[in-house]
Amino acid sequence: MTALTEQHKQEVAALEASFEVEEVHHTAEIDKKLDETHMDNVHQAHRSLLEKVSSKWKPLNPPFCVL
Repeated sequence: MTALTEQHKQEVAALEASFEVEEVHHTAEIDKKLDETHMDNVHQAHRSLLEKVSSKWKPLNPPFCVL
């Protein structure tokens, strides 16, 4: 009976370790996706600001040559 108990403990430990590895993997995937989404949002905000600023600027007149 102790051999079966020991085998059961080892199987449980192996399953728990496997679960922890899978959990870490999924957490890393979620973090990566969140980082990508955040960077996309930052880039879009920068583009939007640049468009807003550039639309308010009047076109510059050609430079005059002063001698």
